[in-house]
This record gives sequence, structure tokens and C-alpha cells, in this order.
Amino acid sequence: MTSKKKFVGISVAAATLVSPVAAMAAEPGDVALADQNMTPVSSSVQGGNVSSADGSADTSAQDDVSAASSVQAPQTLDEAQQRADSANAAFAEAQKQEADARAAAEAASKAQTQAQQQASDAAASQQAAQQALNDAEAKIKQATANLPQAQDSVKSTQAAQQAAQQQADAASSAQQAAATAQTEAAEQADNANAQLQQAQAAQKSAQQQADAANQQLEQATANAVDANDPAKTASAQQQLADGTNEKAQAESAAQSAQQSAKTAQTKADDAQSAATTAQQQAESAAQTVKTLESQAGTSQSASDNLKQAQQVQQEAAAKLAAAQQASTEAAKNAAQAKAAKTAADQAAAAAKADADAKKVAADESSKKLQQGALAYFTDKGQSYAAQVLTDTTENPYASATQIGNADDATSFDNMITALNYIKEGNKLRQSDDQFPGRNALTVSDTLMAIGMTNANYASVKRGHTKLYNAGENLSYGYDDPFIGWYTEEKKSYIDKDGQETGHYLNIVHSDYETTGFGHSGYTAHWENDPYTYSPLDAQEFCSSSDVLYKRGDFTKEYSLGRVMSVDDYLKDVQQYRAMLEQAPAAYQTALATYQSKQKDAVAAANALDSANAKAAAAASDVTSAQADKTAADKKVAQAQATAHAGESADSQLQQKLTQARADYAAKQTAATSAAAAAATAKADSEAAQQQYAKALQAVKAAQDKIDAANATLAAYQTAKQQLATARQKADAADAVLRQANEKSAQAKRAADAAAEPLSEANATLADANKRLADAQSALKQAQDAYQAAQQKLASLKGIVDSADATLANARKAVQDAQSSKKAADQRVQETQDALKAAQEQLKTAEEQSGNAAAQKAIADLWLNQFKAAQAAADAAREAAQKQAEAAKQSNTPARHAAASASTAASSATGKAQPSNGELAHTGADMTASLLALAAFAGAGAVLSVAKKTGKHQDRW
Repeated sequence: MTSKKKFVGISVAAATLVSPVAAMAAEPGDVALADQNMTPVSSSVQGGNVSSADGSADTSAQDDVSAASSVQAPQTLDEAQQRADSANAAFAEAQKQEADARAAAEAASKAQTQAQQQASDAAASQQAAQQALNDAEAKIKQATANLPQAQDSVKSTQAAQQAAQQQADAASSAQQAAATAQTEAAEQADNANAQLQQAQAAQKSAQQQADAANQQLEQATANAVDANDPAKTASAQQQLADGTNEKAQAESAAQSAQQSAKTAQTKADDAQSAATTAQQQAESAAQTVKTLESQAGTSQSASDNLKQAQQVQQEAAAKLAAAQQASTEAAKNAAQAKAAKTAADQAAAAAKADADAKKVAADESSKKLQQGALAYFTDKGQSYAAQVLTDTTENPYASATQIGNADDATSFDNMITALNYIKEGNKLRQSDDQFPGRNALTVSDTLMAIGMTNANYASVKRGHTKLYNAGENLSYGYDDPFIGWYTEEKKSYIDKDGQETGHYLNIVHSDYETTGFGHSGYTAHWENDPYTYSPLDAQEFCSSSDVLYKRGDFTKEYSLGRVMSVDDYLKDVQQYRAMLEQAPAAYQTALATYQSKQKDAVAAANALDSANAKAAAAASDVTSAQADKTAADKKVAQAQATAHAGESADSQLQQKLTQARADYAAKQTAATSAAAAAATAKADSEAAQQQYAKALQAVKAAQDKIDAANATLAAYQTAKQQLATARQKADAADAVLRQANEKSAQAKRAADAAAEPLSEANATLADANKRLADAQSALKQAQDAYQAAQQKLASLKGIVDSADATLANARKAVQDAQSSKKAADQRVQETQDALKAAQEQLKTAEEQSGNAAAQKAIADLWLNQFKAAQAAADAAREAAQKQAEAAKQSNTPARHAAASASTAASSATGKAQPSNGELAHTGADMTASLLALAAFAGAGAVLSVAKKTGKHQDRW
């Protein structure tokens, strides 16, 4: 059986707390399950009075106690059970009636408040409607007063508009007449100007022709002056005769100079041919000398060639050594580059593998962060702990666990909160002064999973799941469960007040070594319980040496999983969570590292290619240098043989060379003499050519003189003819100019005559335009004023019309508001009456509920006493029977003991019925309990049960 107790509190002016009903102890052998009211919820007192904390009650309460004490106590357990059932039914009905009455009172209160608000709103609406009515009347009055003035303004503006329109029409007519006159005058002036321009153009053309004719006459006269002079004519004829004689002489001299030039050119050609032959002979001799000198220097050349070949050989040897050294160095660099590439490739591959792994971790991190404990257990290899959370065939209570819900005990936040609670419990356990020397509890993966599912399941059903053979503390609604589990229960343990201490004893139990904890943020709202509870906590207890079983099945053992200190466990969870939270950033870092390593690998590959190319080039250079060295060695050998052979032939060639040099000197002298003679002949030929050219120039000068004389005589004749013609043209041009001047003067007079009426017409038109503009401006002002007056008049009419409508609406609103206020006042009176009646009903229902509660409590007390007495009697009877059975097997003294035991059993059976005024088995004073209940019921208080409760469970 389970023992239950409830704390009941009353809140009154004196803050009196009514003592709780004494609780029954749990029967031996049962699992101790205790409802625990850690923080009582106070209820308000509607009427009556409870005295101060000394426990005395007023006269009314004493009378209720007397009445309750005078009731005949039940004589049997069945009678007590019937009275208790009847009292429970009456109490339930009274509570229902009280609840109905309270709901009716609250509804009436709300209706009364609403009615008062409606009445207040109606009064405000009436006042607002009246103000609107007053405002509308004032607007109509003001608009009506302004209306005649606006109408007069419209009329006066309309008259001004008509006058301005007449002025504008007159000005427009005058402007049109002036424009017509201006057009006619302009046409006449244009015609006159056109004729003037034509005449002036003709005058200008005639003047130009006359000027040109006079210029021609002047030129012809000037030209004819020489032609009419006999001396100049005779001079020109003499120049013609002189030029003819000079030409004949010059032609004869030119023929003689031409013959001399031909003779000199022939001599020059012969001398040049002799010089060319001599030069060729000298050059042939020079070539012979050169050939012999070349042959004579063979031994020296061979010696020089040998030295040059030996120098080339040394250089080739040096290049070969350098190439071999460079090739060795290049091969070494290529080997190092290959090793560097291999290392870079390996580093890139490792970085890629790391990045790939971290990408998978980053992709899964968000999901695992939502999975919380499930992901943690899975990744830590705790498959059974993960199975406890998810497999309802293995753990049917996992159905209440919602992986991914932030309120679920499996979330990381709630898991870390649970581990911090374990740390808090360990501090209390290790510092406890009643049970000193306790060790800190370690943490088990499996017990953590069990605690999580049990904490979640507490939101579905109250009580322990009893699935595994582990101790368990449950808490409902405590912000810190250890306040109830430890602080308050430890006080009860020390005070030995008979209250629940199972949670406290579980915390300090010496056999317990490992634990698990579940902290759920769900809200429990159990059936037939009006309250809600949140958060929900469950702590599991087990010895590390224990084997974990499921209750009722000892065939299968379950591992506790990893077991570690709470600090290590909390650190591991936090590190795991941080790893998941940092996984995306870790992947980006790993990706950047891989990309960097990949670039290094590419650079290493490029470096290897470059090193290989350099090594190949160096090897090729070695091959080339070796070939050059071999060729140089061969040339040195050939040069040595050539130098030895050339030394014997050198003496014979020296004699031939001496003779050839002497022949070359003689021929070179002859060539020089021939060249000098050729130069002299060439100079003579050039001089003869120049004399011939001068003779030809003299012939040409004489012919030019003849031509000039002939031209002068011809020009004289032409000038005489041109003078006569120019005189005729000048006379004709003068006649035309005189006519053109006369026409131009006539056209000028006509144009001047036409300009005067045009000027007058322009002035008339300008004046007409100004008068028209003034009239149009005045007309526009009048139109604008008229439109403004019309708008003002329309506005005033609109104000009047709007004010009329507003006035009608305001009058109707006043009437409606008056009607609404009257109805609201009536509603207030009705709701006040209804509220008063509801309050009277509530008061009666509360009194009935209090009485029913007292009767229920008394009936429960009697029933509990009967049950306790019956249990005590059964225990005593069983003990006496055992003693009697034992006595039958003994001697006479034992039979006396059996008789005594039988007597004791009968005595116990007789005491099984509780006596009036005392609670059997517990020793609690019946009168004091009835006094408390009567005082409580008489005060009209409402019983309430605390929302914060707890349960504990021992091991098997």
C-alpha cells in the first residue's frame, strides 16, 4: 500500500497555518511512494475568522467541534467505509455546487463590470453627440452669415468680367485693323525696296563694266605709247638686225668648239684604257705576292692554328667539367623536387581526407545538435543507452520522448542542466552531517538514458515506471528539486516529524555509487488533476557493482555503459556539443588547409617539372660538351701534323716572294703614270666640252635677241589695235552707267516714299497690341476673381449642406445616445441584482462545501483508524498464533506461555476498534484534529493542494 499526505494552507490576515492531518506509515515490504507537498498553495478566506498561530479557535469553531464530536462513531470497518464513501460523494457534490456558484458569481461580476463600462461608454457617447450637435449648429450659423457676402462678390466680379471682356474685344478689333494696315504698308515697302535693290544691282554692274572698260582703255593707251613712238620702233628694228649678225658668228664658233671637244674626248678615252691595263697588271702582281706570302706563312699559320686548337681544347674540357657539375647538381635538385612533390601530394591527400571527414561531420552536425543525447550516445558507442531512448519494444516509456524537441530531456541544454543537478546532489551528499563520509556518485550512460525517458514520461503519467531495478527520485514542478528532495526532507528526518524522507535517504544512501539524471521541460497535466507541473526531474541510483535488470525478469543483464565522474562526463558532453557547433567552421578551416596544400602540391609538381627539364638540359649540355671536347681533341691532333709539314716548304717560297714583290713595285709605278696621263686627257676633254657649251649659249642669246625684237614690233602693232577697241568699249560702258544711275535714283526715291507709311503702320500696330494685352490681362483678373468668388460661394453652400447633414446626424446621435444610456443604466441595475444573488449563492455553496469537507475529513479519519487498528490486530493475532503453535511443541511452562499469547491475541482483537477521542496506532488527538477541521470548514476556506510534488522509489 502507499501512504499519502497533503498539506493544506489558509491565507488570512493573521497568516495562520492549519496543522496537517497526521499521515499513516507505509506497510513493511512495500515500495515507499510518497506524494509530497513541498510548497503549499494558500487559499483565500471568504468569511469567518481563524485565530493566531497558538491554535485556538473562535466560539463558532468550538461549537462545530462539539457538534462533530457528538456524532456517534462507526462501530465497524464497513460502516466507516460506507460513511467515508457517502462523505466523499457529498463532498464532491458540494464542490461541484461551489464551483458552479463561483462560476456564476464570476460571470455575474464580469457582466456587472461590462454593464458599468457600457453605461460609462453610453454617457460619454451622449456627451460627444451633444457636443457634435452644438458644433454643427455653430458651423451652419457661421456659413449662413458668410453666404450673402459671397453672393455679392460673385455679382460684382461678374460685372467687372463683362466690362473687361468688352475692352478686350475693342482692343482686339483695333489690333486687327492696325495689323491689316501694317501688312499693306509692308507689302508696298517690300516692293519699293525690291525695285531699289534691282536698280542698285544694275547700277553696280554698270559701274563695274565702266571701270573695267576704262582700265582696259588706260592699259591700251599705255601700251600704245611705245607703238606710236618712231624712235622706239627704229630701235626695235636695229636690235633685230644686230641679233641676226650675232647669231651667224656664234653658230660658226660653235662648230669649231664641237670638233675640238671630240678630239679631246678621243685622247682621254685612249689614256684611260692604258691606265686600266696598267692597273690590272699591278693588281695581278699584287695577287701573286699575296699568294706567295700566304704559302710562305703556312708554318706560322699552322703553329697559330695549333695554339688556337689547344686553347679550344682547354675551353671544351672546362665546359665539359662545368656541364658535368651542373648535371650532377640538376639531378640532385630533381630528386629533391620529386621528394618534395611526393610529400606535398601526401599532405594534400591527408588534408583532403580530413576535409572530407569534417564535411561529413559538418553536414551531420545540425542534425546531431537537434538529436542531443541520442547523437551523443550513438557516437560514443553506447548503443543500449540510445536504444533506451528510441526503442519502445525495449523501453515502452520511450514513447514520451521526442528527439529534437527543445523541452525534451534529451536536448543538450537539459542534459547539461541534469549533470549540473548531479553535481549539486554530490555536494549535498558529501557534505551531509547526518551521514558523513559519503562518496561522490559517478555517472552512467545507461542510467542517464533511463532518467531522461522517465522524466519525459512523467508528463504523461504520474508515478514511477518501475522498469529497472534502480532507485529513483521524481520531482514535479520544482525549479530546484533538491529543495524538496534534500533540504525539506532532511529537516523532517532530523525533526522526526513523521513526514516523507525517502528522497533524502536515496541521496545519502551508502550503497549507491553511480547515478543518472533526466531534466524535462515538458508540462505534466494528468487526468483528474486540475494542476499543471513543470519542469519534471528524475534521478536514478545504482551501485556500480549491481547488475541492472528489468523488474520481473532476471534472465537478462543490462550494462551500465560508461561510468565516469560527473565533472569528466559534463566536460565530455560540452566538448562533444562544442565539436558539433564548431563542425562547420572546422570544415571551412580544413577546406582552406586542403586548398592550400593542393596549391603546394601543384607548385611542387611544377617545381619537379622545372627541375626535370633543367636536369635533362644539363645532361644534354654534358653530351654536347663531350662532343665539343672530342672534336677539339681531333683538331689539336690535325693542327700538330699540319704545323710539322709546313716548316720544310717555307724556305723555297721566300725566293719566289722576293721576285714577285719587285715585279709588283714596277707594275704599280707604271699604273700610277698611266693614271696621271688619263687624268690629264680627261681634264683637256672636259675643257673642250665647256668651250662648246659656251658657243651654244652664244647662239641661243643671239636668237633670244632676234625673238625679243620681233615680239616688240608685233606688240606695237597689237597695242594700236587694242587702243581703238578699248576706246569704243569705254564709251559704251559710260552710256550704260549713266542710265543705271538714273534708275537707281528713281528707285531710291520710291523706297523712301514707301518707308514712311510702314513706320506709321508699325507704330499703330504696337499701340493696338499693348491695348489688347492690357485688356486681356484685365479680363483674366476678372475671370480669376469670378472663379474664386464662385468657389467661395460653392464652398459656403457645401459647408451649409454638410452642416445640415451633420446637424441631422448629431440630433439622431443625441437621441440614440440618450436611449443607449437609459438601456445601459437599466442593465447596470439588472447586473447588480444578479451579482448580489450570485454572491449569496456562492456564500451558501462555500458553507456547504466547508461542511462537506469537514464531514469527509472526519469520515476519512475514522476509516483510516479502523484500517490501522485492523492491521495492528491482524499482526498481533498472527504473532500470537505463531507463539501458540510453538508452545504446543514445548512443556507445561510453554503451554502457559501459549495461553498468555492467546490472551494477548484476544486482547489485540478487542483493541482493533478505535476509541472516541484518540486515533488508533498513531496516538494523534482526535479532538485536536476535529477542531482544526471544524475551524477550517467554519471559516469558509477553500482547500487546495500544492502544485510542486515529488515521488521516490527504493531499490528492490
